[in-house]
Amino acid sequence: MSWSSYTVLDRHQKEWDELDTSAVVPAVLLMVCVCYTLSNLHAFLETRAKSIPKHRKACGSWPSPVTASYLTDDCVKIIPSELRCDPDGKHVYWVEERPTEGGRHVSMKWIGYGCLKNSREDETPEGYGARTRVHEYGGGSHEPYEGGVIFSNTSDQQLYQTIPDNEVGGKEVMQLTKDLNCRYADGAVDTSRARRSHLGSWIDAEFVCVRENHAVDTPTGVVNEVVSVNLTSGAVRVVTSGRDFYACPRISPDGNWIAYVSWDHPTMPWDTTELRVDRLNPETGESMFSRLVIPGGREAVQQPAWSPAGVLHFISDREGWYNVYCLDVDLDGWTTIAAGDRGVIKCVLPVDADCGRAPWQLGQQTYGFLTDSCVAVIAVDSAGEADVIIVPPLPDITTEPRRLRKEYWSKGFDYVQNLPFPKSISAIVCPTVGRKDVIFVGGSNDRPDAIFLFHTEMGASTANGTPYVTKGKGKKGKKGGKATGGGG
Repeated sequence: MSWSSYTVLDRHQKEWDELDTSAVVPAVLLMVCVCYTLSNLHAFLETRAKSIPKHRKACGSWPSPVTASYLTDDCVKIIPSELRCDPDGKHVYWVEERPTEGGRHVSMKWIGYGCLKNSREDETPEGYGARTRVHEYGGGSHEPYEGGVIFSNTSDQQLYQTIPDNEVGGKEVMQLTKDLNCRYADGAVDTSRARRSHLGSWIDAEFVCVRENHAVDTPTGVVNEVVSVNLTSGAVRVVTSGRDFYACPRISPDGNWIAYVSWDHPTMPWDTTELRVDRLNPETGESMFSRLVIPGGREAVQQPAWSPAGVLHFISDREGWYNVYCLDVDLDGWTTIAAGDRGVIKCVLPVDADCGRAPWQLGQQTYGFLTDSCVAVIAVDSAGEADVIIVPPLPDITTEPRRLRKEYWSKGFDYVQNLPFPKSISAIVCPTVGRKDVIFVGGSNDRPDAIFLFHTEMGASTANGTPYVTKGKGKKGKKGGKATGGGG
């Protein structure tokens, strides 16, 4: 053994001899106690496992504390095709699906003014649901009217109107149609031929919508039509018929024209559709003649809508993307588009992004008009990222479009710093009178859908963490806008 090795061993022997045994004994006793306890625990667990009865069950049938009701009872689902607002933006409406009520679809209203400001209430009371089965996929089941809604009831598919009772509160529900063979959807209110009563309510206003008649309830016997329902008398008048499917009938602001989309079986609405405008009789509202705007076979058109200035807009995939176009022509002096002549149709926002969605459901709105006829458009790029773009009306080509994500959220302004911009946006509406607001439904993979309210003039934004429109306390923004954000 070498001298160095001997030195090391000798040093360890010396340290052992000098070690205080009073510190070693408690440590050894503690280890003995731990080992004894672990051995007894192991024996107890073995005995306990043997006493539990064992059962054999088929794969997938084991009971679990994580049940379907546990996951869904506290959740509601916003239906994107049902986002609406009053013309002045004082009320915002949507339909939510409630698992706790057997999946009942409830029309909701958010109040943005008065003593009930920032409150929300059910528009469809218990026993009623806002859900239509037109085209089986439904959509467009309710529409705001005089502080209430016109809705298609789930159980009988008939049209009803809710009338707020300002004296005692609550809702009065009035039935409008009574033909149980028919379903109704995707309508809009026309007051161009109505008059005001001494109380200020409309008399003889009409609800123009899609009607699906199942008197002959076979695949070839079902009849689709565009009809007008008188909201005072309940009388129903056919505006146009003859095609297998209709969608999105919309009346011009002056009440002289109606635009609508139609197509025939077996074509799907994202394959090819036809866009027409009909001239309406100023006295009776009946169709006098029809003009073809987009013929079938070329492109798929959806969501025709009129700007406050009376310019017809629509979405088309003619260039490969769903972009927004407008008909730049005087309808009174125009006949139809000749083959290959598209000079009267102009693209409002040429962008490599989809401004529309696959029209599985009726009632979808992916663009809207502000009071100055600017167009607020949802644009989803090839990466799936959505933005809201505000485009000036044609022929203004000098004003640059504004992007909410890039110009407000990405710059970290105070009034939006706590409100993450949604990755997906599914619907948008805008008041056409008064305030220049943009209201849209958006969400992300890690956040549920919510309804966002953006004030384009103030530079302020309100949003919520739960699927409701709501407001909370905020602080001043860098541009002087006041921010309010709701809690979840």
